[in-house]
Amino acid sequence: MYRRAIDAGDVDALISLANMLAEDGRGEEAEALYRRAVDAGHVRALFNLANLLAEDGRLEEAEALYRRAVDAGDVYALNNLALLLARAGQVEEAEALYRRAIDAGQVEALNNLAILLAEDGRLEDAEAWYRRAADAGHLDASFNLALLLAQGGRLEDAETWYRRAADAGHANALNNLANMLARRGRFQEAEALYRRAADTGDLIALNNLATLLAEHDKAEAGGHVANPPGEGRFF
Repeated sequence: MYRRAIDAGDVDALISLANMLAEDGRGEEAEALYRRAVDAGHVRALFNLANLLAEDGRLEEAEALYRRAVDAGDVYALNNLALLLARAGQVEEAEALYRRAIDAGQVEALNNLAILLAEDGRLEDAEAWYRRAADAGHLDASFNLALLLAQGGRLEDAETWYRRAADAGHANALNNLANMLARRGRFQEAEALYRRAADTGDLIALNNLATLLAEHDKAEAGGHVANPPGEGRFF
């Protein structure tokens, strides 16, 4: 169906077929179709092609396409270009682009800007942006805020945000909240959370659950109990 539409000059069909091929792992065919759509002036094709190339490690090509998409008014490209630049250490330009994306209503950019600021040591600013993203319903931001608070010793506040993310099924939040509760001796709650995280396929939680149960058995036998694991990384 797509190919008939393409033969009839439907540029949107080029994008749809390219998306399907990309998801199916047929990157070369997808790239060729995206390029045809780009040549036909389709702005979203610039963005999708840039994503494909970035995933393939062709970062210079991806950056050029993201910039073209940004210049053409694609607000989603603002966030992705900023992410690419941040990973390359171009912090100032990345920050500026994230802020433009936020002004355009991109919630993902709220979380990404907060990560950038946290990694730059600007923790108060990072916390403020995490809170904005979390209040907008961004689950990774809720987790990241909890992690930041926990690392700063603000454990009660951290528990609140871990619970918010965990209640929504965030596996890493389930695991980290379980770690926190285990360190406080709340083993039954920790076990239940580890089990929920493990049920999502989280192998770290499965290992932590096994450790908790083994240490519990050891404690009942009068042996030494090891400390539970620490927190994870930002997402």
